[in-house]
Amino acid sequence: MTLDFDVVEHDGTYRVDGVVRSIGVVDLFSRFVLRTESRGLVEAAGLLPQAYASDSSSRRRNRHASVKFASDGTVAATVDPPEGPGHVRPTEQEMRGSFDPLSGILQLGHVVARRGSCAARIPVFDGRRRYDMVFADGRETPALAGSGKLHCAIEVIKLAGFSADAEPDTRVDHAEVWLASPRPGAPFLPERVEFAGSWGPITVSLVKPSPAR
Repeated sequence: MTLDFDVVEHDGTYRVDGVVRSIGVVDLFSRFVLRTESRGLVEAAGLLPQAYASDSSSRRRNRHASVKFASDGTVAATVDPPEGPGHVRPTEQEMRGSFDPLSGILQLGHVVARRGSCAARIPVFDGRRRYDMVFADGRETPALAGSGKLHCAIEVIKLAGFSADAEPDTRVDHAEVWLASPRPGAPFLPERVEFAGSWGPITVSLVKPSPAR
């Protein structure tokens, strides 16, 4: 698969657009495209998301989600098609103060830039699922201190919106991420991500950072 993301921070605002698509053999048997976009404000305390949308298409189905984040922390979402009875919708309180997935990753970059540490717990809601991303400094952080890179360990804690038949030991996913600033003045962004997926071990690597156009 390929992942392309465009990140812009300017005059107290940010925008992230992403496209994930299958290629090669995977595309031949299970074509998949995911388009996402996130908009919000950059404040002294971090990011304040305002809007998020995702559209995915595969050989089996198309899905859309749209999320609006109000300044008072309340969140409203619309999804098409609606979730089935096997999914428990997040409560209003669980959604309050959350980030969309793109804003959550960008928020981590701001945390790292301010503190020099990965330690953070970021609540995430993508319109269907509510989970926490819990970041901690990884084992390689001291060795990378002089390189400008930071290694983080991640636990993804699933809270609501996931299939009701999930076993207790599948409610937490683990991953490793290496962060770096692709150029002077740019926020810290994932350079490498490793996790175990349903197809086996998966590694996502940054191939080419491009300067702003």
